[in-house]
Amino acid sequence: MQIRMLLHKSIEHDSRVRREATALARAGHEVTVVHLPRTFGELDGELDGFCVVSATPPAWVRERIPFALYRVVFLIWFVRAVLRQRPDAVQAHDCAMPVPGWIAARLARARLVYDTHEYAPGVPYRERLWAWSVNLVERI
Repeated sequence: MQIRMLLHKSIEHDSRVRREATALARAGHEVTVVHLPRTFGELDGELDGFCVVSATPPAWVRERIPFALYRVVFLIWFVRAVLRQRPDAVQAHDCAMPVPGWIAARLARARLVYDTHEYAPGVPYRERLWAWSVNLVERI
């Protein structure tokens, strides 16, 4: 089975996702972690038996596009990275990844797995709108 894991940060310091990806790869699945490192292309390649692909847009995109529009670009880059490989399953890690995961899974006709690492609606957020939207996405 081809599994694409979406992570809203770098895989470098996320031992939980690394252990899970390694276990799935050892079980015979083709696993790719699509992550968001600070630098475009950082850590791309093979890691612990699974593949790592960066979804970070190039610096010129971040520098020239307003933040509100950058969120749309961010979404497109994640979906694009997943669709390049036509997965059987898309695994969205934490509350920032269900939306790109759902879009990518629908377009690829794959299954979606949501792996929340914390009870996101219970985490105190800086903005009420963010907390409300996280709660809504998780309920859906």
